[in-house]
Amino acid sequence: MIVEIKETSVILEFIWRISQDKTKNSYPKFQSKDDLKQTIERANKSDTQKVIGCFQHNKLKGVSIYSWEKNDIDAQTIVFMIEDEYVFIANEIIDYIKKELPGYKLLIGVPSDNVSANTYFRTLRVKSIESCYDTRLRQRSCCDYEVHQQIEPLNLPEIAEYAVFHNRFENKFEMYWTSERLKENANKLRIYIYRNNGKINGSILVKKYNEGAEVFGLFLDKESKNQGIEKELIRYMLKSLYEEYSDIKEIVYFIREKERNELEAALEAEFEIQDTYKCYKYEL
Repeated sequence: MIVEIKETSVILEFIWRISQDKTKNSYPKFQSKDDLKQTIERANKSDTQKVIGCFQHNKLKGVSIYSWEKNDIDAQTIVFMIEDEYVFIANEIIDYIKKELPGYKLLIGVPSDNVSANTYFRTLRVKSIESCYDTRLRQRSCCDYEVHQQIEPLNLPEIAEYAVFHNRFENKFEMYWTSERLKENANKLRIYIYRNNGKINGSILVKKYNEGAEVFGLFLDKESKNQGIEKELIRYMLKSLYEEYSDIKEIVYFIREKERNELEAALEAEFEIQDTYKCYKYEL
């Protein structure tokens, strides 16, 4: 039975316990129980998020927190955690969300170690749109790098020019951060670009939040790959972020498994691999 959950206390301990087991966890991850508590409370105050629990014989077996766009067909899970009887509980949760959001595309993120989840989605032939390394950089006070002369921050008047470059990647990778969303959120993002002969040939996107930041992608034209530009973009991004913000405790950076040069550049900059991440797109 699916029940909409309004009381944080009903699910807080359940989610926190499950989140400590990477064979049952989902994405995004929570840094603390307080972080989780705030996430649940925000969801219950929002008109575009919902918290649901699946009960069997009055026992909580699974929880999902999900969000959706009002003027689009995009939705994503913030929590998708199931204790056991994965197939039955997952079916119950998905069927409920289907009725709530018919026609939406629901993104569900899980660690590779969550074998039950990955087997479930593969069996249903749900499309995997991302397979990434989850890397983190923690507690750096500064980055004293020399910056590449062809890398610079993107200024707001240049966003239309940048959108032309970005469009080439958004469909290929089925990205949430489309050109339109970039324009709508330009003030909240930091975009650093690589120019060659005046033309944009590369970029890295990052967003600051609370005491952290997340990299939303590094993009390069084919002719700019394997030339060390990945390393230079990452260094420029880090130097700029730490100069602008003094309170960053962690930077999250998901790197596609195929991008070996990008991964090596991130590891050289002292990012560390925490996990591997799979994202599935379930068409409701």
